[in-house]
Amino acid sequence: MKRNTVFFQIIFRVLVPVFIGLLIMEVLTYFHTKKLLTNAEMEKELSIIDEIGTILTLRDESISLLDSYLKNSMEAKTNEIVKYIAGSNHNPITIDLKELQQKLNFIPDIEDIYIIDSAGTVVNTTFKADLNLNFFSFGERHEAMLRKVLKSDEFVAESFAIEAKTKRLKKYSYKATLDNKYIVELGFYSPKADSLIKTVNERLNHIGNKDISLVSVDLFIGPDNPFSLNPSTEISTEHLSVLDEVFSAKTSKIIQSKDNEDLKFRFIYMDRKHTDFYKSSVIRIGINETAYREFLQFELLKSVLLFVFIILIVSIIAYYSIKSILQPIRNLISGVDKITDVDFYERIEVVGKNELTELTKHFNRLLSRIEMRNEEIASLTSNINRINKDLNNAYEIIYNNKQDSIKAEKHILSVRQYALGIQTAVNAPFNAFKEIFPDSFLFLLPKDVVGGDFFWYAKIENNLVFAVADATGHATPGAMISMIGLFGLRNTVEIKGITNPLEIMQNLDKEFAFLLQTENSNSHFYDGLDIGIGTLDLNTGKLLYSGAKQQLYVVSNNIVQNLRGENISIGKFFNDAPKEFKLETCELQNGDYIYLSTNGLPDQYGDFNNTRFTTNRLVKLLTDNSNQSCDDQSFKIKKALRDWKGNEEQVDDILVFGFKFTKNE
Repeated sequence: MKRNTVFFQIIFRVLVPVFIGLLIMEVLTYFHTKKLLTNAEMEKELSIIDEIGTILTLRDESISLLDSYLKNSMEAKTNEIVKYIAGSNHNPITIDLKELQQKLNFIPDIEDIYIIDSAGTVVNTTFKADLNLNFFSFGERHEAMLRKVLKSDEFVAESFAIEAKTKRLKKYSYKATLDNKYIVELGFYSPKADSLIKTVNERLNHIGNKDISLVSVDLFIGPDNPFSLNPSTEISTEHLSVLDEVFSAKTSKIIQSKDNEDLKFRFIYMDRKHTDFYKSSVIRIGINETAYREFLQFELLKSVLLFVFIILIVSIIAYYSIKSILQPIRNLISGVDKITDVDFYERIEVVGKNELTELTKHFNRLLSRIEMRNEEIASLTSNINRINKDLNNAYEIIYNNKQDSIKAEKHILSVRQYALGIQTAVNAPFNAFKEIFPDSFLFLLPKDVVGGDFFWYAKIENNLVFAVADATGHATPGAMISMIGLFGLRNTVEIKGITNPLEIMQNLDKEFAFLLQTENSNSHFYDGLDIGIGTLDLNTGKLLYSGAKQQLYVVSNNIVQNLRGENISIGKFFNDAPKEFKLETCELQNGDYIYLSTNGLPDQYGDFNNTRFTTNRLVKLLTDNSNQSCDDQSFKIKKALRDWKGNEEQVDDILVFGFKFTKNE
């Protein structure tokens, strides 16, 4: 099975694309033939339309000549009738029009006389079917024309029109009697016009018989009530609806016959601009697509048979050609099979002068090199065994050290978790603070399990004392310093009862110096706190503040007030100068926001530009969102930190605290 792989790959990579190309070519040829046939059908239809247009133009010109001839005859006879009525003193209603027809040499079968009164009613006529017919009912336009004739002495002759009852061409003329009380109307059929219409219909039928695919060619006129001048033409309800649509839209439309899927009808609108006979018409061409479909099926069958024949011939030729080409490869594979028994002394016979010959030579050289490498490998194997033994000994030492490291890390983590528990127990719970100011937040994110940033508060009567502090260092060392700060705050405020931020700051500084015993220390390490302490009178809104490298921000109506504090820290540091803390005040209004933050967020580096977040960016973030609830503000701070930091490592503990001030009622 494996030895047929190359053969089938060649078949797949060479012949399959050829077969696909042939298939695509045959498909394109088929669709191209179909397109050519479609274009030929369209050109044939356009030729038919052009021929019909020529026939209609000739017909219209002929009818115009007949119209001019009849107009002169009708005007002369109308004038004689008007004079006869005026001179005879007969009532036009009772006059014998049949007798008058004979007297004036009318042809009774095709020339009729009508007497119309001022109300538009036919009161006397030789065409008894229209007696008492009201011509005003034909529409406002016709009524206006008749009233105009009554008021003037002019002779008015209409162009040939299609009589609704007989579907024959008929010409009408009008003139008022001398007393302007009646209208004399003449209506003449024209045998020549009938003969012309018959000739046109025969010509249209002849066009339909010129091509076996043309079933019928019909002409319809009259957009309001379409009809054909050919009496044998039938109009179904469906076709009548299509005619109305084509007349209205002045466009073309194709429909499929419901009874025969190969029969379709094309309706084509034609505008007649140079005749008064009618202004528009629609040609209906019936086309049988059976011959067209059979020709396409034959072309498709021919393409399929040709494609199968070509594939068969190409496959046979390719099979025997590829088989002869692959014979040297089979010889090469046979030689390789002998080498699989690790007998590198066996060589493959070199045959021919082609690329496979060169491949065989290179393969034999490769075998020689493998033979040499086997000897080298045998030498290296003993050295590798010795090295593996040394590596196993080293691995045991490393594994033992790693186990010791894991135990140490677990111990350190346990210590940190314990320290976190102590720190949480000592620290003031923030849920209790939210009972005082529900609209408040505390965003605390230590760098490690425990950290040196903390928030603390105490309520002494009507005064709320709160503090945000950043101990030197982070993790366990920072937590130890923060514990000293927490105990110092509780001792100063809750036990000694000191609520003035400046006094708290001074007392806290002394306690740090005493507890850490740094007055005579030559240590260069920083031991202390950066802290901001505020005391808020809950009744009056008066805020007292003292800061040690901590700033307090008051946002009122999107305006920021900054209480900066002093640029010194709590505790004793290397080469410390004498410390002087200061007290700042601020009068708060309902709705003002108070914010305190450690330097963790401003000092955080960004992932994309390696720059700090900065205090200015933090202040803008707080100001822009000060119109939202504290919960939303806390979410915005978290999102801003996440977007800024990205994959960058957190550099320090982070704490941001804020609340919305409301006075006690």
